[in-house]
Amino acid sequence: MSVMNETLGVTVTDCLAFRFVVGSVVTGVLCLMGFAANTLCFLVMWRDRHSLSMSLLLEGAIVADTTVLWLLFIGDSLPSLEYILPLLQGCSVACRSIRVVIAPMLFFSQTCVVWLALAVAVTRYVALCKPALSTVLCSIQCARRLLAAIVIASVILAIPVTFDANVTLQGQIATNKTDAVYMLSRDHWYHVLYWDIATTLLACVIPLLVIMYMAGKLVVILGSLRKIPCSPAAEYAAQNSHLTHMLLALLVIVTVCYMPTVTLTALRWTDRQTDTCGALQYYLHTISRLFLAINSSTKLFVICLFVDTFRSNLCMHVRGQHVGKNGENYSVFGGVYRCGRDMSEMTLISQTDNTA
Repeated sequence: MSVMNETLGVTVTDCLAFRFVVGSVVTGVLCLMGFAANTLCFLVMWRDRHSLSMSLLLEGAIVADTTVLWLLFIGDSLPSLEYILPLLQGCSVACRSIRVVIAPMLFFSQTCVVWLALAVAVTRYVALCKPALSTVLCSIQCARRLLAAIVIASVILAIPVTFDANVTLQGQIATNKTDAVYMLSRDHWYHVLYWDIATTLLACVIPLLVIMYMAGKLVVILGSLRKIPCSPAAEYAAQNSHLTHMLLALLVIVTVCYMPTVTLTALRWTDRQTDTCGALQYYLHTISRLFLAINSSTKLFVICLFVDTFRSNLCMHVRGQHVGKNGENYSVFGGVYRCGRDMSEMTLISQTDNTA
């Protein structure tokens, strides 16, 4: 139960209503819709008969997004429903107890989402600006290694979160106020140094700054290549501009949706109380979870908006129709590919050239 802030004229009922509407109804619906959308998006990419580095990295991001949505639904949406559904009475206590598991898993998934977005941005930058290196850095083998490295690094970063969640839980249930664990859980600078600086900077702030830089570079590159219409790089950029625009939209969404989380972290440096009804941190905590759900549930709509071939493939998969013919396969991101003996090596055929 939240503490009432009488100085702001806010009652507990007001806070519970806000948490129910935003945390349970809106965020919960987004989580369920996002799960369905991400499942469709993943199936379309996974059933694609060839593999591209961008497809693999986006598949990993979709899996991470889906994990974020489920954890938000279990950890935030369900507990708020106990105030209107008698069957869920005591849910908040149970969810607080399993937060030792939910917190590190959610942090792991969020870290994967941010770093995979950065990996896709770097891959796109190399494909546009460093074509000589793209055969190596944009290969499916490199994407697999990069995906494995991000997963391993996210697991390592989640280890301190597991310890912190356990300390917080033990501090909440401790009866001895002089216990060392209780004192540590109440120590402000422990949380600032251990959580805000050492963990959040590496997992969120630094990659978001690099993402904003890469997004700016891609915009500048697109503008400069249009001024050289006869160059091979400009021709490639024009043929694949839909991919770059799609990526820019995804990067903007990631950056905007993680800003409330970064802002909440900065505010916690002065006051860590997020359960005080009427306080800014109380509302920002719920809003930050809402924005996380928005970020993790919009990939299908963004990809369908910018990539016509993906939208067509999605419709064909929904109808149960076969994609591709005569040994050819239409890429979900555009172009026709012919499969060779080695499934890791594909030959791109022009969409208008059916003789190759």
